[in-house]
Amino acid sequence: MNPDQEVVLKQKIFRYEVAWGKREGCSELVQAAWKQNFFERLKITTIRKVMEVCRNKLKSWSKEAFRNHKRLLNQKREVLRQLQESDLGQHSSQIKSIQRELDGLLEEEELKWRQRAKQRWLKDGDRNTKFFYKCATQRKQVNFIKKVASEEGVLAYNQEEVAKTFQFFYQNLFTTSKPLSMEAALQSFKPSVSEEMNGLLAQEFTEKEVVTAINGMNPLGSPGPDCFLAVFYQHH
Repeated sequence: MNPDQEVVLKQKIFRYEVAWGKREGCSELVQAAWKQNFFERLKITTIRKVMEVCRNKLKSWSKEAFRNHKRLLNQKREVLRQLQESDLGQHSSQIKSIQRELDGLLEEEELKWRQRAKQRWLKDGDRNTKFFYKCATQRKQVNFIKKVASEEGVLAYNQEEVAKTFQFFYQNLFTTSKPLSMEAALQSFKPSVSEEMNGLLAQEFTEKEVVTAINGMNPLGSPGPDCFLAVFYQHH
């Protein structure tokens, strides 16, 4: 570790948690956000504002709803253990009720780590939170960038310097050198897209095509710029 490097606290980025959808109140919150009226000329501007409202409301709601999740999970486990130890048949209905609540909490915990682990080959319903936790922890360690060297060999350590180093490298890589006679060079390439194909590509898409595309996406794949996973649009 470089003793002179600047310590930068990384701001926590909003990410939609798939486990939120299992809790009562989540769907109602999203529906309420979409019912708000924004008087904008462009639909895309309205959608952006609605998504911003969703982010802010979900952020506040989730802090309250999941504040004591681990403590509640441990409490339910302890209550279940005590009931099972003292049960002679009189606690059957109470035990079943606690087991249902515990199953719901464990499912939320599994979804949390499955989302972070990005393991797609396990079928829904397979509960292995310990496995998902290890995958997510290892993935986070692998993805963490401690330092990066520029083309001149200068090392960057903090988040801002690392970002600038990457930006400068790819700007140089993809910036055109303005070569001459490009038209002559392109004449040797035969077009792969016919007029008919181009017409199909250029026509307006339908609502059915959008729904089909969204439902075909990986529910737990990486989110887009709006910070929402595909599962958010599939469920809401």
